[in-house]
Parts: sequence; C-alpha cells; structure tokens
Amino acid sequence: MSSTILVIVGSTRDGRFGLRVGKMMVKALEKRQSLKPILIDPLDYEAPVGKHPLGPRDTEVLPSKLQPLDGMVKSCSGLVLVTAEYNATIAPTMSNLLDYFEPASYKHKPVHVVTYSLGSFGGIRARSAILPMCQELGMVCLPSGITIPQVATANIDEEGKCENNDRLTPKVEELAKEMEWYVRALEDHKIKSPL
Repeated sequence: MSSTILVIVGSTRDGRFGLRVGKMMVKALEKRQSLKPILIDPLDYEAPVGKHPLGPRDTEVLPSKLQPLDGMVKSCSGLVLVTAEYNATIAPTMSNLLDYFEPASYKHKPVHVVTYSLGSFGGIRARSAILPMCQELGMVCLPSGITIPQVATANIDEEGKCENNDRLTPKVEELAKEMEWYVRALEDHKIKSPL
C-alpha cells in the first residue's frame, strides 16, 4: 500500500517557478514504490486570506473548494512544502494555506522543506522561517532540505524534469529516499505505540 505525500506549492504569482519545483519533487517521490505523491497547487483551491481561525473547527466553515484538501491533509502520510522566498520569508500563500487546517491534521507527519529564489541564497531565509511554523503545527521536520539558488537557471523545465544540474539532482533523490524512510518509521511506530 502506498503512502500519500502532499507536495504543496506555495506561490501563485505569475511566472512562478514553484510549480516546476513541485513537479520535480513529485517525479522524484514517484520513483519510491511505497510513496504516492500528490501535487497541490494553491490556484486550484482559492483560499481567501485570513478568513478562518486556526484551531478546531467544523469543516463546514471551510470554503467548499478547501474541504477536499482538508481530508487529504488529515489522511496523508507526509508533506513536502515548496516555497519561494519573498521579502526574506516564506510566501504568504503557503502560510495562509497551512493555517486553514487544524494542527492535529499535521501532527507527527514528516515534512521536507524545499525553497528557491531568483538570487544566490536559494530561499534559505524562507526555510528558517517556515521550520518553526511546521514544528508548531506538529510536523516532524526532516533534517535534509533543498535550497535552489538562481532557480531560473537551475534547468528545471515546465514538467519538472531537471537536467544538467549535478548539485540538485542527487539532493532531490536523497530527499525522496529520506521521506520514504521516515514515513515507514513513523507509521510503524504509530502502530506499535499509539499515542
């Protein structure tokens, strides 16, 4: 049985590179037989900014387009968050989307953070900003991460195929392998020792 991994893209801007990076992550995760990645594009969900409080709530309060995503977040085995660095922090679309769902939905799920930027830092400040948020939501932040500097020249095409990038390609494969290991380890432990 495959474990579902949500690959959430955190940008809605015109000309965004996040979708390319997200598709690249999906391709890498698909190579792991026990994982079933699903790409989440925020443009498909129309999440209004800051309309609902964080915390326990009735799913009927959620906008109708977000209700299926709520179920996917609750039932997934792990997440990969793909965010650009905007003004030295995470993309507001990412934090807004994550805030729509109860922290219990994320609890004890492994998460990888993949950041990118047009500049030379690769979104490292966005990574530093999003990790505490993930921890507060109850996710298990995995040690490996990917920062993609100068994403426009990283050779990631529209379909997520990455060629001629000797730095990025092995890191993406390593991240997928690590996600598979943590999903298995955490799922096994939840069965043996439920909270």
